[in-house]
Amino acid sequence: EKFVICGDNASHALSILERFYEVANKVVSVEDVQLALVEQRAGTAPAVPPASGKHETETTDIDIPALKTLHTASEIEAEAWIKESGLESCPLIIKPPVSSGSEKVFHIPASGEWKRAFRRVLAEPVLSGLKSETVVIQEQAIGTEFAVGTVSAHGRHFLTHLMKYKKTSSGEHKTVFDHVEFVPHDTGALGELVDYARKSLDALGVRYGAAHTEIMLTKTGPRLIESSPRMIGGPVVGFSREATGSSQADRLVELYADGD
Repeated sequence: EKFVICGDNASHALSILERFYEVANKVVSVEDVQLALVEQRAGTAPAVPPASGKHETETTDIDIPALKTLHTASEIEAEAWIKESGLESCPLIIKPPVSSGSEKVFHIPASGEWKRAFRRVLAEPVLSGLKSETVVIQEQAIGTEFAVGTVSAHGRHFLTHLMKYKKTSSGEHKTVFDHVEFVPHDTGALGELVDYARKSLDALGVRYGAAHTEIMLTKTGPRLIESSPRMIGGPVVGFSREATGSSQADRLVELYADGD
């Protein structure tokens, strides 16, 4: 028997499980479960993954428009890169490489002071209690943000939901969710967006399972914000069923239960 735990309360869930079960080598992440199912379909692994270990993902060389981005621990390198990239007079994003939601995501206005935010990312722990050893600096994407939910099989990416984000600001926090809206897949207006999401998944080597991809639709076209090989979080599964009659979770179960 295996237990799957995930999310911000994973450590608390594990402590509860440990009171009742011998869980040594029985706790795996939801990402490992998805990877195991992928490998099982490919005939390269048993049904259940090991309880620990790193996995490498094959990527492909696909050219898609992307935001200028630097990942560094050096403030000097960051300053030089900003100048070389022609971003001195452009709005920037400063953020940790790993965090929760919009935690420690700083929006720097055009020609604004970015070094204080850079230092805060390195100095202040995120919600997990860990400190970031590096900082991500990125040109800021201006436009309307969408979440594209997909389920993939044999490298074909099937759309499960399409949501438009509406965000507001509160103090220094510029990406506070106001609401999300489920939108129909209009191939005329949003076809470019979904095509871009599929190309992004191809570039990341995603072939099986669920993926959550966030894209900003800018005046120069779609730009990737993030993509993660997992289902969307929060109560969206229930909302999606109400809005569309199905959900990413339902499609994922169908894939694994009924085949490709």
